[in-house]
Amino acid sequence: GSGAQPPALHRPRPAALKLMGQSSSSQKASTGPREAWAADSAGVSTLHGTAGYGGGNAMLEYGVQGVAEPESDSDVEGEHDSSLSFGASHRLTALEIATAGPGRLLHPTVEASAPAWAADEPVPHPPGELSLAFAYGYTPASAGSNLHALPSGELAYPCGRHLILYDASLHRQRFLSAHDAPVRAVAKHPYGDVLATGQAAGGAAPIAVWRVDRSSSAAEPLVLLGDGVAGGVSGLAFSSDGQTLAALFSDADRTLVLYDWRGARPLGSAATGPGGPAFGLAFSLTPDATLAVAAARRVRLWRLGTGGGALSSAACELPVAEGTRAATVTALAWHPHGTLLGGSSRGHILVWHGTALLRQYHAHAGPVFGLELPRGAPAANAFVLSGGKDGKLKLWGTDAFSVTGDAPADRQELRVVDLRGLSSRLTDGAGRPQLLGPPCVRALSWHGTRVLVGTKAGEVLQLDYSASEDAPETTLLLQGHAIQAPAHSAGGWAGSSAAPAAVAAHPSEPLFASAAADASVRLWSTRDRAMLAMRALPAPPTALAFSPLADILAVAVAGGAVLALAADSLAERGVAQLDAQAEGTPRCLAFSPDGATLAVGTDAGPIVLYHQARGSLERVGVLRGHTAPVVSIDWSESGGELQSNSATHELLFWQARSCGQLAAASTRSLRWASASCRAAWPLLGAVARAAHPDCLTASCRTRGGEAVAVGHSDGGISLHPYPCASHLTPARLVDGAHADGTVGLGWASDDATLLSIGEDGCVLQWAYGGAGPAGASDAVGAAAAALEEAELDSEVEAELAREIHPALLPAGSRAAAAANKAAGWVTAMSSGVAPFWGELHAPSGWAAPLDALTPPSDGLALEWVYGLRSHDARGHAYWTAGGEAVFPAAGVGVVLDPKARSQRFCMSHSAEVLCVAIHPNRLLAATGQGAAASAGAALVWDTRTGDTLAVLRGVHREGVACLAFDGSGALLATCGLEPSHMVALWDWQSEASLLARVATGAPRVFGLAFRPAGGRLELAAAGVRSLTFICESTAAAAPLLLRCRRGTWGRAAPPSTLLCVAWSRDGAECLTGTVRGDVLLWCERTLLHAVRAHAGPVHALCPSNLPGDATVISAGRGGKLRRWGAGLKPAGAGPGLRPPLA
Repeated sequence: GSGAQPPALHRPRPAALKLMGQSSSSQKASTGPREAWAADSAGVSTLHGTAGYGGGNAMLEYGVQGVAEPESDSDVEGEHDSSLSFGASHRLTALEIATAGPGRLLHPTVEASAPAWAADEPVPHPPGELSLAFAYGYTPASAGSNLHALPSGELAYPCGRHLILYDASLHRQRFLSAHDAPVRAVAKHPYGDVLATGQAAGGAAPIAVWRVDRSSSAAEPLVLLGDGVAGGVSGLAFSSDGQTLAALFSDADRTLVLYDWRGARPLGSAATGPGGPAFGLAFSLTPDATLAVAAARRVRLWRLGTGGGALSSAACELPVAEGTRAATVTALAWHPHGTLLGGSSRGHILVWHGTALLRQYHAHAGPVFGLELPRGAPAANAFVLSGGKDGKLKLWGTDAFSVTGDAPADRQELRVVDLRGLSSRLTDGAGRPQLLGPPCVRALSWHGTRVLVGTKAGEVLQLDYSASEDAPETTLLLQGHAIQAPAHSAGGWAGSSAAPAAVAAHPSEPLFASAAADASVRLWSTRDRAMLAMRALPAPPTALAFSPLADILAVAVAGGAVLALAADSLAERGVAQLDAQAEGTPRCLAFSPDGATLAVGTDAGPIVLYHQARGSLERVGVLRGHTAPVVSIDWSESGGELQSNSATHELLFWQARSCGQLAAASTRSLRWASASCRAAWPLLGAVARAAHPDCLTASCRTRGGEAVAVGHSDGGISLHPYPCASHLTPARLVDGAHADGTVGLGWASDDATLLSIGEDGCVLQWAYGGAGPAGASDAVGAAAAALEEAELDSEVEAELAREIHPALLPAGSRAAAAANKAAGWVTAMSSGVAPFWGELHAPSGWAAPLDALTPPSDGLALEWVYGLRSHDARGHAYWTAGGEAVFPAAGVGVVLDPKARSQRFCMSHSAEVLCVAIHPNRLLAATGQGAAASAGAALVWDTRTGDTLAVLRGVHREGVACLAFDGSGALLATCGLEPSHMVALWDWQSEASLLARVATGAPRVFGLAFRPAGGRLELAAAGVRSLTFICESTAAAAPLLLRCRRGTWGRAAPPSTLLCVAWSRDGAECLTGTVRGDVLLWCERTLLHAVRAHAGPVHALCPSNLPGDATVISAGRGGKLRRWGAGLKPAGAGPGLRPPLA
């Protein structure tokens, strides 16, 4: 009744989806072709062919695509740029998702099966929210090491699209997420408190730089890089001084870019050469910052020219045996001696001085994937640790890598650790192995007496030498499913229609099972967040299901087998084999509510029923009717009926005892025990929100029946109340849960935990908050949750609502996309084909003139701007030194001459202008804009001419909320609208250099002000129930680092939302205006005094700029100005306040 638009989840909803191939009267079970959803354009019936769930190209093996690698080792041959494989699963084309015609979502069988009480069902409350609690898995590196020990004691590593910071002592994780593809490359800054991450597939900004010290609570990256370069990131490396970040991209030219990452600008770039993957890059330890890059059969040294911009390179000599080609270098490291070390695909360690090859040692029986030195060690103690595919770690003495010619020709290792024996030694309490197979070392990190080892199978091992140098204590810290399938199952599922991963929750215990393409099934504890048991499978699994009796775990595998395993130990209890010709591979599993019958959906379309008793499986019937692979099955609560979906979205109903098909209308009185069928009445609203039914890849209902989770093909998860039969039903979206499609979901027995698994092979554990209150707004919820509703002024509350309204965000921006999802705005053109396109025709007899394609000769010149932006902005109108007024309006900075009645304009913004700051000389102004395609930007411009002097961008992705100049005018501070509300400090005169940034952590920031005196850098950020003081960190000499301190409220006033901030002339006092109408006085970051100043919110505080006048003027709702002296004493009109302000 309120007219609110529903949230649009995943993609804008089609204008109409209509049944093709069957009339509305053909709803009987025995007649007509099966139902499918498709688009109807201009009355022409067309059935779009779709690949369905996980179909066709569901996930590609890690194999070479069009590039023949000459290496004999399978691990090196299988390496290629990740951007060629990730994202290769089925994605709908513009034609497939184009829809046409007015109307609503139609599927006669779905609507015919709607319960009789459906029309009277009230719109339910929105579901609770999901928060990531734990990530199971580790994404191994493809080039260089992506596993790092941090000074904080945490481990940093990627898992899917997330960067994980893991505290092993507390078994706790922190999550940093800014990518939309798997993170493969991770580089650590020499100081250890900054990390850079690169995603495997291309995106708007595939590189993110993070601050990871424990004092930082920022969930947003410091900077995003890589915009404008195609392809994903193959490798990253920081220079020895930490100033430069090198990135190697996986585009066709294998572009190498060097960045001044603090200033978010490239220093130089070059094409390293097409063909073949990259295996490593490393900066030298010397000031010349030589960068070594290893790719297929080549190693080159790169240097940046003194003038910047141009990169020069030289090729390193490679050993070539007679009759063979050069080996590929798979790992790189620089030694303090000044030599470059490389591990080869043939097991050698190579030593270069400059580009000359000094010597080589045979180190491993297979490729050397890891070379690690203790950080900061002198040359005399710089031992080298190597690791390879053979599962061995070897320690080498420092003299083997010196420049001098007296080094031994065949150096023997000092110590050897054989990890292959861990497969049998690392077992659980029942003696079951904890490793899938012999470890293949892919990453090394040496920190003090600890050595971290990352394996190809997704495990992280720790070797602790603190107690003994000869017998390290070995601990399995982390493990998950291997993204790459092992050799024995290669090709088992690639190219088939089977889902690559599955997850199932135990019906009564805090346990769950997962299975993935590594041909293993694993049992986990949600309480301990650890693996309890593991079993290797004969082929990759396709589906999992626990029996409601909690005794059996059914596992379907490629090739047609269904295994019945003990639910507590994974021991085999029984096996059933499908008819490979008539039934194919099993696709889905579902137990009846009493656990006595197991339904198996197959690739060929039949559903096979098995009687199950203590693991013994006996075939009792076959349900035939589907014309496409069966992807989901639900049983009724009584256990007598089933409903099933096919990959083409057929919905059929069955009677279990007779194996006969039921008419849809006869099922209206049934209640279903689960909700795995997306093309069914309880999930009709979720399908209506999607761009296409194929965009929904999995679903699972809570055991209590109040909510349902739905997986999306882009890796997201949406939460809906159950049932969700209307597109008006409120919902919540977790965007970017997995790097690719979310293919499996399961609710734990207590309904407080959701498990998800994606095509990235990672298992995520989510904490669920339960259902939300009635009337909760998704659009305002995030901002309003941080506020006490009772204190909100109506104008401020409306402003918070408008802030994320899509009308205020430019089309195509990331912020607009998020807002459109939250507010439910649907754009007809978003699918690529407008519904009305086919009905547009030229008038009869019309002929295009000769100049039809010629633009008009005259342009438009802005003459006058009426009004200014003030409905959601404050403190943004200023006098210039020439007596002119500066203010924002729409996307323009306006300079008004009130005497001459003329205006000048700064029109360099690409989005609406949200804030203004005036330079101390009152001749220059800075303006900040909302989010745009290239991220929110701030401009510094001359008010006399409108010319832009500096453009500051690359930090605030969602727009600039407020900005301020310091007292000298040399520095400009900006604060963004992103969730962490980052404050960035710019030297705008020096090529718009970014000096530093820090996340305030406040729910919202409304005002910034620099402290005018005191000889130290300090500024105050006023926001929601907080005043944050930002100053220069005294712990770091260079570069500049900022730290935040929250103001102490004390007893003078309760915490309140602060809308504006100003400093006294001497910098001794800081004043803030509140939403309640108070002016607060702060001294030394502590609230000392509060005065009720206005009848409503205080929107502006303005210090006097008259000589000798130390007063501050406040203004707010009610139309009054008040003048305050030192200590917040009323100052009256005073000599400095002349008409009409007196």
